[in-house]
Amino acid sequence: MKKLYKSCLILACLSFSLYSCDTNKEKDEVLPTQEEIDYIVINANTTDLPVKPGTIAEIDGAFAYRENHYITSVPHRFTIDKKYFWAHYSGQDKKMPDLPLHGSKINGEAMCMNGLTGCDDVRPSTLWNFYGPQAQDRKLKWEYLNRDKSKGYRVEMTNIPTPATVTELPDRILWEENIDFQFERNSAADSIIIALLFVPKDKIDNILPFPVIGGTRSWIFPAKSNESSLTMKKEALQSMGQQSGFPTENDSVFVNVMTSRHVIKNIDNKKMLISYTINDIRPVVLERKID
Repeated sequence: MKKLYKSCLILACLSFSLYSCDTNKEKDEVLPTQEEIDYIVINANTTDLPVKPGTIAEIDGAFAYRENHYITSVPHRFTIDKKYFWAHYSGQDKKMPDLPLHGSKINGEAMCMNGLTGCDDVRPSTLWNFYGPQAQDRKLKWEYLNRDKSKGYRVEMTNIPTPATVTELPDRILWEENIDFQFERNSAADSIIIALLFVPKDKIDNILPFPVIGGTRSWIFPAKSNESSLTMKKEALQSMGQQSGFPTENDSVFVNVMTSRHVIKNIDNKKMLISYTINDIRPVVLERKID
């Protein structure tokens, strides 16, 4: 699962490379309407294939929905208010250069394309994003048309994960010591990941031109499937700090307890990874020993 999450994280990070939204449309082409194409409903409450480490190398596309995302919809800014979500699709194809989709929508809202100029939904894209307010009725409905617009698909997940119950989480972290966490899973089908999130203090309150905060770092620690505790070893923390830079007094520090559900669906002869993640982000104080 650790490899799977890291691979999904790499896919997700691609979305931050470019982000623009322009309302210009190509006038000579329109998407088929609901009456013209019958959408095939895909039940994402079950998986067609087991999700295991290394799965990412076998899939053709990945869709991810993140509840309680830490960046708001327009105007973009940092938040831990649990009011916003981020939805993302990244396509690949082992036999072709990419796996583009048309007209991607999340819960009825049109998603925006990345890597091209604007949000033109009449052209296919391999990168789709949407940042929006979280609905109270918590659901997942992702719609899209395939490459040649001959078929429409509606992926639905109603049995979404319930956030893990955190029973032990420090509000102060001593950098030179192990960090211990305790939690209770609400479903054996869910994976738990605990991350340290470092955000530059001088950007916390800024209005962002793009939905990304420069200098933000996230250190990921997946929990084992049969365990209800996790320890961030001080040696691992030191290693991560050496690789990506240690947090300083100029960083705000947060703990993010993530509960995720992953399924793989065979859609149009393609293996699609569907992920639903719930963030539980809490501020903590980082302390260092004084010699």
